[in-house]
Amino acid sequence: MNVTLSTLKSNLAKYFELAKTTDVIVTSRGKRIGRIVCEEAAALSEKQRAFDELIRYAGTSSPDSTVYDSEKEERLNERGLL
Repeated sequence: MNVTLSTLKSNLAKYFELAKTTDVIVTSRGKRIGRIVCEEAAALSEKQRAFDELIRYAGTSSPDSTVYDSEKEERLNERGLL
């Protein structure tokens, strides 16, 4: 649903209530300037994106950092970090 900025300002509560069921696109001079979305749907979408990204990273391989490096251990010991 599209609504002009001036109409939105005059009836803000109505459009926030409407946004619970549909996205409200705010326009000014015929151009889109923003969108009001349902908070629950937006949160669910963010969780889904985070989950998808986690799955994507889980499928990639990274270098094995568990290899023992005596020189690294010595440098860390010298600095008092071990």
